Amino acid sequence: MSADGEASVASCPEGTRAVNGGYASASFQHANGGSIYDAVLASAPTKDGKGWFASQLKGKVQARALCAPEGQAPTLVVGPVSADGEASVASCPEGTRAVNGGYASASFQHANGGTIYDFLTASAPTKDGKGWFATQLKGKAQARALCAPEDQAPTLVVGPVSADGEASVASCPEGTRAVNGGFASASFQHANGGTIYDAVLASAPTKDGKGWFASQLMQARALCAPEGQAPTLVVGPVSADGEASVASCPDGTRAVNGGYASASFQHANGGEIYDYVTAGAPTKDGKGWFAGQLKGKVQARALCLATG
Repeated sequence: MSADGEASVASCPEGTRAVNGGYASASFQHANGGSIYDAVLASAPTKDGKGWFASQLKGKVQARALCAPEGQAPTLVVGPVSADGEASVASCPEGTRAVNGGYASASFQHANGGTIYDFLTASAPTKDGKGWFATQLKGKAQARALCAPEDQAPTLVVGPVSADGEASVASCPEGTRAVNGGFASASFQHANGGTIYDAVLASAPTKDGKGWFASQLMQARALCAPEGQAPTLVVGPVSADGEASVASCPDGTRAVNGGYASASFQHANGGEIYDYVTAGAPTKDGKGWFAGQLKGKVQARALCLATG
């Protein structure tokens, strides 16, 4: 568990490297009545590829890593730090494609002592599938990509840009299922001076496992693998307000990826957001995926693979 405003690192055992990961907030600062004062600034592989790290603007956070033997793990590429409000792209080496990725904030705008003015607006494979990109509404971001040989990498599908406040679905081709995905915001509402009026409400496999969906005004992107190689999808229950939802994998399987879908999200009428996704990570025993929201209801979704 990190100290306030610092990073947590989940280090992989000797001889292994990170293939995925996530974060769980242990404390999250906000006004009693609503305004969000905190944010998740990073959820990505460490720069040496030997773990996963997460950081929060003000509160405490815990990183969680999924690790595989070095010979089976993808190659890590760290993108450049972007200019303010622009994209950072981590480009995979020739002959490889992105199978996962993450982001790290290099600067994040907020009011002194309070309301956040910034937000992660994209974390997804590039449109050609040859890298991972990340953007922030105002500040600087850094993308990190995990890259595998082309013949082992899943197929990329880019969904349509959604209508305002609706979902975008990237549907996998016939005979394939989603193994990962991400989102890219096409527009993001906020006050001219700063206050955030928008949020990413979902980034997860579809309920049938045949694609990836995201909601806000955005575009979903899915990484798809043949059905015989793809993990099993498990949809967790909708949580109570401010509690966690857990999608538990069947016996003999473990979580390899996951996502979240908000079932209710608190915000001021017509404006400022009062809610936040505070956890998206493997469960501590690795046998599922959990998601948590600061105030509203959330649903976790897990992708589970046989351990044999």
